[in-house]
This record gives sequence, structure tokens and C-alpha cells, in this order.
Amino acid sequence: MKNKFYLLAILVLMLSCSKKDSPQPPAAATPVSGMLYNSTFTAQSAVIRTVNFSYQNYKPEDLFHIYLSANKADGCTADINKFLVRLSVPKKVGKFVENDIYVLIDDPNSTDGALFSSDSVIEITSITADKVTGTVDAKFQNNYIKGSFEASICK
Repeated sequence: MKNKFYLLAILVLMLSCSKKDSPQPPAAATPVSGMLYNSTFTAQSAVIRTVNFSYQNYKPEDLFHIYLSANKADGCTADINKFLVRLSVPKKVGKFVENDIYVLIDDPNSTDGALFSSDSVIEITSITADKVTGTVDAKFQNNYIKGSFEASICK
């Protein structure tokens, strides 16, 4: 009987001891992609530029202006017109919606653009001296973009 008690105690001990969960690497970020004006879009380049644009209660210096391009070669020196998407969001870590964000998508076939805000979310997850990372989920009619970005801060 005593042996059965020890065997039961060992079994309980073995079942209660489990491997500690080892930290899992973060899931690979999916780049911002979607459908813009009936064309697929995947951001290959993201930069932050200084522009003289105020929005709601935000002054230009209070906002990041994140530009996304489908061309990997478009960087800080590229013509601003090469970037189809502009995300304007407060310069702080957090999740932002509606009156805190401005999402502008240029129509490549005209001078018009679509403004996304009511059903859109931009989250800034990290800010360093030279990069800003985050996610965007924006929709307007048949246009949408969703995914992660890492934008270089142009100086």
C-alpha cells in the first residue's frame, strides 16, 4: 500500500511539473496590402516625411506622416507623388481611430483621392530615433489596406 502511495505521489508530481513555456518568436509581420482602385497593392517602402499638414486638433509637428509605396526603391529622396498612401497619426505609441487619424489614398487614374477615417485604425507600436513601426486597417467602399509597416524617418 505504501508503494502505491509513493507511485501515486510521483505520478501527481510528474503531471504537475510541465515545461515552462519558452518564448515564441513574434509572428512574421504581414506588410500593408490590399485593393486600391481595383488594383492590388503591397507596400514595399514606407517613409515618414515632414509636411505642413494640420488635422483636427493636431499641428503638423504633432503628427507622423507615413507614406507607403509599392516600389521598394522609393525612399526619402523619392518624389512624394510616387507614394499612393499617406497615413497621418499622432506621434506616440497607441491605437488611433476616427478623428485622430487621416488616411489618404491617391487614385492613380485621376487627381482625386479617397479619405479613410471612420472605419480605420492605425496603431503605432514602436518609435525609435530613425524608425516607426505599426499597423493599419483602413476601408472605404471597395478600397482597403491592412498590415504592418516599418517606416524610416526622413531627416
